[in-house]
Amino acid sequence: MQRIKNVLNVHFVDRKGTFLVPIYILAAMVAIVIAIGIIARVAGANEADLYEGMKWNGAVWALLGMGFGIGAMTMTQYLSFALGLGITRREWLAGSSVMFVLVAAGTAVIVMVLKLIEQATTGFGLSVRLFDTVHTGPASWWQTLLQVFLMVMAAMTLTATISGIWNRWGKTGLMWLAAIAIALGVVAFGIGILLPADQVMGVFSWFGNLAWISWMGLLAGVMLIGAVAFWLLGSKAEVR
Repeated sequence: MQRIKNVLNVHFVDRKGTFLVPIYILAAMVAIVIAIGIIARVAGANEADLYEGMKWNGAVWALLGMGFGIGAMTMTQYLSFALGLGITRREWLAGSSVMFVLVAAGTAVIVMVLKLIEQATTGFGLSVRLFDTVHTGPASWWQTLLQVFLMVMAAMTLTATISGIWNRWGKTGLMWLAAIAIALGVVAFGIGILLPADQVMGVFSWFGNLAWISWMGLLAGVMLIGAVAFWLLGSKAEVR
């Protein structure tokens, strides 16, 4: 347990980056959305239409930037420092996994509370939406907790995996990763061109009609793949 605490202390060395930057991002998001609401009210916009339309507001995705940053630093900036302190790779992976869970859970709770406030005040009294959107799940508080948790965890584990590829194989590894991604994109695009238009639209319609729990299953799958890859790459991580 003490070794896990030591890993968390390494992650919390940059307290400003870990705690203050996300708060700044969150405050900026709220300020911008409130400004939009004030401007819309002064301009005489229909509040009901504004409230309905802003359910697609994707500004909350900015919070994933924090997850990307933590995932990247886990396998780059902090790894060599931790190994220099005598922390083993296995301890680093375990402690970093605990860090990921804490960050994702904390973010989910904050978003859930702010979403409830936003719902109770009908968009902070201005008919705007930032947290009560399709990106944070349906109305139920537990669904918001689960969806935001999985989103942030997926962001951190996938970024840690990409950073692990760079750590293990350098620029060559990233180039191969990009090449595979491009190849898959070309194949998907080619299949889309060859298939009849109604079948292509049917595929999009199928994805669009997936139940919420199915989307959560896909998101959990992405997170699991990232987590497994993170552990496999981390166990052979080099000091750079």
